[in-house]
Amino acid sequence: MVEFIGQHDYANMTDTLIFNTKEADTDDAIRNQTAKYFKLGLIRFVAKTPLSKDLKISYTKPKNQIDVVDKWNNWVFELSGNMWMNGDANYRSISLNNNYSANRVTEELKIGLGVWWNYNDQKFTDETSIDLYLNRSKGTYGNFVFSLNENWSAAYEINFFASTFGNKDFDFSNEVGIEYNLFPYKESSRRAWIIRYNIGTTYMDFIDKTVYGKTNEWLTYNRLRSAIELTQPWGSVYSSLNGILYLHDFDKNRLTFSTGLEVNLFEGFSVNFDGNYSRVRDQIALRDESETETDRLLRQRELASGYRYWLSFGVSYSFGSIYNNIVNPRF
Repeated sequence: MVEFIGQHDYANMTDTLIFNTKEADTDDAIRNQTAKYFKLGLIRFVAKTPLSKDLKISYTKPKNQIDVVDKWNNWVFELSGNMWMNGDANYRSISLNNNYSANRVTEELKIGLGVWWNYNDQKFTDETSIDLYLNRSKGTYGNFVFSLNENWSAAYEINFFASTFGNKDFDFSNEVGIEYNLFPYKESSRRAWIIRYNIGTTYMDFIDKTVYGKTNEWLTYNRLRSAIELTQPWGSVYSSLNGILYLHDFDKNRLTFSTGLEVNLFEGFSVNFDGNYSRVRDQIALRDESETETDRLLRQRELASGYRYWLSFGVSYSFGSIYNNIVNPRF
C-alpha cells in the first residue's frame, strides 16, 4: 500500500493505492512494482501543474484476460533457518535458529501458526579441560484474530514454550482477548491507537525447583496493552504501555513502557530514538539455587532483577547535489 499526502498547494489532496506482491518475489520485482504505483499515484498531482502539458499516458491491453484464482486461498508459508559460528584455538560459539510459519490474512480473519527452535553453545578450551555451555529454546504458537467491525476485534491465542535459560521444561498458555482501535483499522498505516485486554491461563513445568518451592504450577493472568502509532510526512512515532498481572498474587506483575520516534527536523537532518523499560515483579520461574560466576558472565540462566531496559539513539544528516543519481558499481 502506498499513501500520497499532498503538501503546500496540494495539502487537501490525499490518495491511497493498494497492490500485491508475491511472498517469493525478488527485491527487484518488488521495487519495480512499487515504482509503477508511485508513478500512477503521482499522475493526479502532476495533472495540476504546468508539467501536465508534456505528460503522456499509455495503456497496453493484455493479450488475454485471465481470471485470477488463488490456489493457496490466502495462505502464505515460510521456512527459514540460520547458522552463525565463530571461534579460535581457545573458544568456539555456535548459534542455530529455525522458524516455520503459516499465515492467512483476510478482512474477516487473521490466522498465524508457527514452530521455532533455537540452539546456542559456547565452548572454552585450555590445556587441561574443555568446558561446554548450552542454551536451548523451542516453541509453537497459534493466533486467531476475528474482525468484529471497523474498530473492534477479538482474538484467541495458544502458545507452547520451553527454555533452559528460563528454567521451563514446558510452558503452555492460552488466552482470549478483545481490542478496540480509536481509529478505523483501514487507517492503521497512518495512525492507530489500540486498547487491548487479554485473560488467560498457563501451566508451567520447571526444570529445577523455583525460589517459591514449585516444580510445576497452574496460573491465571490478565494482560492490558495500550499503544499509539502515527506515521506522518514529518516522520513517525510510537508508544506503548503493557502490563501483566497474575490473579493468584497481585504482587506478581510486570509493567513495560516502549517508545520510539524518527523525525525529519529539517531537510536532510533526521533523528531517531527507541527505548524500552520494564518494571519486573513476575519472575516466577527463577531457580532455587545460587547463581555462579559462569551464570552471570555467560547469561546461562535468568537472574533476579527488578528492572530491564534498552535504549538506542541516532542522528543522520545528508546534503549536497540532488542530481547525483549515477550508479557506479566499480570497486
